[in-house]
Amino acid sequence: MSVIPKNRRLKLKDCTLSLDKEKKEVSFLIPEQDKRPEEFGTLEITSVAEDCQNSWEAGDKVVFPSHMLETINVDNEEIKLILENYVVCVVTN
Repeated sequence: MSVIPKNRRLKLKDCTLSLDKEKKEVSFLIPEQDKRPEEFGTLEITSVAEDCQNSWEAGDKVVFPSHMLETINVDNEEIKLILENYVVCVVTN
């Protein structure tokens, strides 16, 4: 089975980025339900709709507002898509 993005969408997958984040000591615990979701997400492009206006490539790592991510299930596989205009930036080495 192959899922091909259409209508200016990018198909994404999880990626690992080695972004150095400062670890802060916490003096109190916050319940899981009170934690705010991450405002932005970073995923890797696996395929690109042919009508995209930018020159995206598979392997590009992109940052986008987390609430704009579309997640669908196709044959018990979780597919992540986002419209290309929601990409905030591309992460390069």
